[in-house]
Amino acid sequence: MYELLYSVIEKPEKTSYDKLSTTFNEIQNNYTSALNNFYKDAQISALDGIDTTTIINFNRALFSSNKAMLIAVKDLLLNENEAESFNDLIVHE
Repeated sequence: MYELLYSVIEKPEKTSYDKLSTTFNEIQNNYTSALNNFYKDAQISALDGIDTTTIINFNRALFSSNKAMLIAVKDLLLNENEAESFNDLIVHE
């Protein structure tokens, strides 16, 4: 994700909105997938020495961090209309 955001910043194109919205969808899917996989693994075997809440909070913190970086890049690159559309996409997560 960092490489993608760097490439978007270095070479902003008209497709920046599309790239950023696709990246947001990937971030959201990764968060959900990791959470689902964790719950599946937790049902199959006990997790020794690992607090379930810590894992869930870590996953959420990673999602929030990635989302915040994406919002910063959005504010840097997109025009006002595109930024507003992107905000609508994020609000409906």
